Amino acid sequence: MSAQGGPRALVVGAGVAGLVAARRLADAGADVTVLDDASHPGGRLATRTVGGAAADSGAQFFTARRAPFVGLLAAWRYAGVPVRVWAHGWVRTTTAVDGPEAARHVDDVNPRYSVAGGMATLVDHLAKGLDVRTGVRVRAVSRPGAQVRVLDEATTAWEADGVVVTPPLPAALALLDAGDLAVPEGLRAIAYAPCIALLAALDGPSAVPEPGGVQFADGAVAWLADNVAKGASAEPSLTVHAAADWSAAHEGAGDEEITEALLAEVAGWLGDATPTAVHVERWRHARPTTQLDEPTMALPAADGRVVLAGDAFVGELVGPTVEGAGLSGLAAADALLGALDA
Repeated sequence: MSAQGGPRALVVGAGVAGLVAARRLADAGADVTVLDDASHPGGRLATRTVGGAAADSGAQFFTARRAPFVGLLAAWRYAGVPVRVWAHGWVRTTTAVDGPEAARHVDDVNPRYSVAGGMATLVDHLAKGLDVRTGVRVRAVSRPGAQVRVLDEATTAWEADGVVVTPPLPAALALLDAGDLAVPEGLRAIAYAPCIALLAALDGPSAVPEPGGVQFADGAVAWLADNVAKGASAEPSLTVHAAADWSAAHEGAGDEEITEALLAEVAGWLGDATPTAVHVERWRHARPTTQLDEPTMALPAADGRVVLAGDAFVGELVGPTVEGAGLSGLAAADALLGALDA
């Protein structure tokens, strides 16, 4: 127990699942610390500055289809987070090289939300008031006794009554293996697809049509977004997500090679604009290709005091999305609170 009388909890990973879980635990009276190896929290809720422009490099939007997440969205809006409905569907075409002339807009009833200033604006809200420690590389999660122990690269041992572990499963399992915690073998079968993202600041408006997002069925590029149209940037910029197979094939390529190839693919969508600055980002575990049906998993080997969460746990109804990760974070926090009350 913490000095305040509530349970002491650790959360490994400061992406959406980890931050949502931490907030739920803190609201329930737990003394929570979040550990993340990056220099900033957010995980794939990432907004980068390129030249004088901003660009969302990871998650591009989110949905709110399930009641618990609708509740989170309402709370964010009430707190002043500048969330807006971006679109009810995207422009679609076969490949990026076909250009805007071959594109058509496909509408559906489900709103997709973006955040003014980019996804990092939402991260700032999620992390506000939480004890988030960045630059902490966790090496092992174990339960040597009554407490759960998290060991970091600097050999600091963080102890708590329970822990929520949210990195992508290959990284999470490596932490549990290092702490000699048994896990169900089915978790090791979950695979992830990579994504290489190219962010490009432009010297003028792009030719990406409204609403500013394009999905491609085939080819090197899977997604293209205009960051001005989505409200992420005041200055023109594009986000290009390479397709999973292309990303895997070019894992070892240099940034210049990737930039040249992807800009050639989307040349028809630039209009009269010219890139003035670029940034390449590699998401090694961008998207789980298979998922588990349950929203979270508490490890029997740790008496339920080590709980896994993330977008691999939410099943086919929501898919590996921001919403799915958020729902998993809520479920993980509730599972841990239940174990601590038992």
